[in-house]
Amino acid sequence: MEEVVLKNDFTWRFIASSSIHVDLSACKYAEEIHEVLKDAFGFPAYYGKNWSAFWDCLDDFCGDRTSETTVHVDGLNRLSKDLRSYAEKMVEIMRRAEEQYPLVHFVFSEE
Repeated sequence: MEEVVLKNDFTWRFIASSSIHVDLSACKYAEEIHEVLKDAFGFPAYYGKNWSAFWDCLDDFCGDRTSETTVHVDGLNRLSKDLRSYAEKMVEIMRRAEEQYPLVHFVFSEE
């Protein structure tokens, strides 16, 4: 169930699902990765589309979980070499979040 409480830049799209899918396979630019992340996690319009902003928003997202949530990340291996290198920071941040928040699990596909 997705719920929007306010209609402004501060609105988070509530993600109630216990399974979230992040598909990066079509991304050709760094900004596209951040758009996929923003949509998958329901980040607000003010999401800054950089790794610092990603941590800030992911930290809030994970801290709000009241039940186990699994995030499936696909398409990393289909990114260009430069973009895959850029996305390494995303993986680090997700692993840090997983250590800090035991209800959130990240699964990375090998494809």
